Amino acid sequence: MHPITRKGSALIVLVATLCLGTQACSSDAQGDPSPYVPGSDAAEAAAPDGGQEESSISDVDPEQEDLRPLLDLIVRGEGGKVVSNPPGIDCTTSCQAHFDPGTQVVLTAKPESGYWFGGWHLDGTYATDAQKYTVTMAKSHQVKASFFLDKPPWDSTVGAADCQAAWDQGLSACDKTPDDFVVVNKAKRNLALCKQGASTQNFRIGLGFGPTGDKEQQGDGKTPEGVFYISALVPDSSYYKAFLLSYPDKEDAERGLASGLITAADKTSIDSAIDSCGEPPSSTGLGGEIEIHGGTGSTDWTAGCVAVEDNQIDILWGVLEKGDTVVVLP
Repeated sequence: MHPITRKGSALIVLVATLCLGTQACSSDAQGDPSPYVPGSDAAEAAAPDGGQEESSISDVDPEQEDLRPLLDLIVRGEGGKVVSNPPGIDCTTSCQAHFDPGTQVVLTAKPESGYWFGGWHLDGTYATDAQKYTVTMAKSHQVKASFFLDKPPWDSTVGAADCQAAWDQGLSACDKTPDDFVVVNKAKRNLALCKQGASTQNFRIGLGFGPTGDKEQQGDGKTPEGVFYISALVPDSSYYKAFLLSYPDKEDAERGLASGLITAADKTSIDSAIDSCGEPPSSTGLGGEIEIHGGTGSTDWTAGCVAVEDNQIDILWGVLEKGDTVVVLP
């Protein structure tokens, strides 16, 4: 396993599964998969099974402010674009356009080869996973569209080395029975169940619409990296069962305060939760409700959580307990 350089101590599509267990998951206190029920960073998409255009953009004096309803389109993830009819929206990241009141704007999601479309969120609420979606512009709206990598390669051979390296480097200080733990290797899409320094089982995982890089803030679709502990077991998760991770931690809180994402009071709450090996707050700008949950691990589809098959969650459920270590590698 590669050395952990970020957290030295204790350890999706959207338009607007380790996430949160009550309802969200996958990644933030306001977002994970579902039909991506908004929750935290929780899921983004429902768990996968797998002529001439008339413009409604009337002439507007460029010297005057356009007071017509605004459509604010945000693309989550890479590998796709969204276009509109009437024209106005055409982008792979974010774009805006004003339309005449009452205009029916048809949005079309166009995933690239190797990606799939996870769904739309209208004003923060999951709408549909159909690739075409009509928005009536009686008022301004924000729409989010999520694209995911389809069936990324899985390499289970890293499990043995990952378990040994994590064991050698030391587990979470909150792990009172340091024997059984988990190592998630994001790049290899592998979850290794470890017994001391040995790998006992390896499972394929699904991640979010932002699978690369460390989590920075709520809604970015990323899975945090570092050494965490299981802060709660969630038997009635929206995604079968779930293990809630101890994100954000003290290092995240320090970074969040410095960048203005959280308040001093938020930092105090996070620090206190980590000191007591409890559940850190999930409703700050850092996001939260990061889980290891069920659904499927066959492809990426969450809002930042780690997803495996339901029967694999059952295996983990019979071994792991509150306080056990979860190491997440890049």
